[in-house]
Amino acid sequence: MNKIQRPEEPNIIKHSMLQYLLDSKMPEFFRYTETSIYKNLPIHDKWYIMWVNARACYDLVKSKHTELSICTLAAFEVDCIKKLCTFEHSGRGQNIFEMALHPNYRDHYWNGIESVRTLLNYATIGLTATKKQNEELSNGIKTSGGIKKIIVPTNELYSDIKLVYKESGAFYRVPYDPTDMMSEQMKKDLNEYDRLPEKELNWWI
Repeated sequence: MNKIQRPEEPNIIKHSMLQYLLDSKMPEFFRYTETSIYKNLPIHDKWYIMWVNARACYDLVKSKHTELSICTLAAFEVDCIKKLCTFEHSGRGQNIFEMALHPNYRDHYWNGIESVRTLLNYATIGLTATKKQNEELSNGIKTSGGIKKIIVPTNELYSDIKLVYKESGAFYRVPYDPTDMMSEQMKKDLNEYDRLPEKELNWWI
């Protein structure tokens, strides 16, 4: 079986929302993180403010689905019915946007409308999995007291999950790396971000 190819960049997110993020929402957040007010907040509060801003991006894509030609075997075995299954943004949208807000990477994503468009549109890519698998996959990241820990890097998320082609049910035998479905810049940055030392990952400490 051939390796699935990265889809052409979807064009899903409305231009007006991209412009709002670029011109207003994120510049306001970046300015606030430089103030003494933010810097003197408790660690949990600083993390939560970052999380809320990343969530604002994720909320724009969570109902947007660019579905690949594969799904998990467990989902296929129950006919991908909605009661038991869900669309899984396989790159972990929330984590993608938290990466894009990190001081090491933010200049790659908030420097113009096209970079914002690419960031959000590629975050819509994913596949169908069972709701139980969705819960298990979410355990790859833990946050406690405002300290984030990435237990399973994005590119290793599906290493132990059997995948099949949706149409035929034939096994997809090529290791599935969700970062292969992103732009080259996103792939590079996310693989680095997922492996940052704890203090650097949690830049708000």
